[in-house]
Amino acid sequence: MRFVGIDLAWGDRNTSAVVVLEPRDASYETLQTLEWHDALGSNEEIVRFVGSIDKGAGLLIGVDAPLIVPNIHGERPCETQLRRCFGRYEAGPLPVNQRICGGRLRGEGLLHLLRTTLGTTPEYRFPPLEPTVRRCLEVFPRSAQCALFHLKRSLKYKAKSGRSLQSRLAEYARYATLLESLETARPSLLPPSWLSEVPKRYGRELKRYEDRLDALLCAYVVATYWHYGEGEHCCVVGDSRHGYILTPVTPELAICLRKGAAQA
Repeated sequence: MRFVGIDLAWGDRNTSAVVVLEPRDASYETLQTLEWHDALGSNEEIVRFVGSIDKGAGLLIGVDAPLIVPNIHGERPCETQLRRCFGRYEAGPLPVNQRICGGRLRGEGLLHLLRTTLGTTPEYRFPPLEPTVRRCLEVFPRSAQCALFHLKRSLKYKAKSGRSLQSRLAEYARYATLLESLETARPSLLPPSWLSEVPKRYGRELKRYEDRLDALLCAYVVATYWHYGEGEHCCVVGDSRHGYILTPVTPELAICLRKGAAQA
């Protein structure tokens, strides 16, 4: 069984990162990093890299990018529901539609290529611990951070007007420490060797480090979903027709999201 996280750039002129996790042994209780790459360009490059680690058995992929976007205007219902529950943590997603994306939805293209090349589908319903499942699911790191680590607000490490390098580096270090804490979680994540090596200056290396962090988190989220399924630990917000986002949850967030789904 392999768990893959992809931090997908909006365009292939920018690089994307992929992190691959695998169980350390047959118990599936402990995950370790098998491979990673943080300078992938086109969707074809990404799929070739994922294919290079695929053993032909179980493959679960989590992508930080919209994968199913049928709406021309407005936003997807999953974004409305997620923002309603995660907005207080400053972790709600931005709206996405075909017009915003200019009719070119990179995530949909990647999803199609993964399906035709590696046989992964976006169907999110499957039994927990199914060893031959092959799926590709949308994940949103900001909501995942708040739920997994019980944060009062999302981490502020991304480049934004008014954020200094010093404040961002502090948030990167905090993010890395939180990911290291997953070593005591279930499933357990053994920290990769690069995790604590935060670049100290602006530039390509800092951005690629950021992409790796988010890809690692995406891989861990789908691994958690594979272990537990939907319920106490994870929730799928939305559906396969209108688009969905997989997120970890706390008990409070699970209640909020269920209420939102009932009202939708």
